[in-house]
Amino acid sequence: MKLLLFALCLVSVGTLPRPPLTRVPWFCLDGADKGPCNADYKRYFFNKTSGRCENFTYGGCGGNENNFWRRRECIRSCIPMPKDRENRSVHISNKP
Repeated sequence: MKLLLFALCLVSVGTLPRPPLTRVPWFCLDGADKGPCNADYKRYFFNKTSGRCENFTYGGCGGNENNFWRRRECIRSCIPMPKDRENRSVHISNKP
């Protein structure tokens, strides 16, 4: 009887709606890395703690791939678009 109840619980949990899984590319999970050089370039990185693209100072060499020239590039690369927005289409009516 306990086994039957356990099985029913597993089945019911499996049928609950789940939010769509979103995956962040591996390089977006690295922290900001200035690198060994001493230049002073404004760049953007994805902050996995805040879930946002933030600016940091890049030294000009080395570092890692979580390093973007523009915030827009960081957002496109590291912040997944919600599933409901990916497939959204615009309906254009011919009515005046």
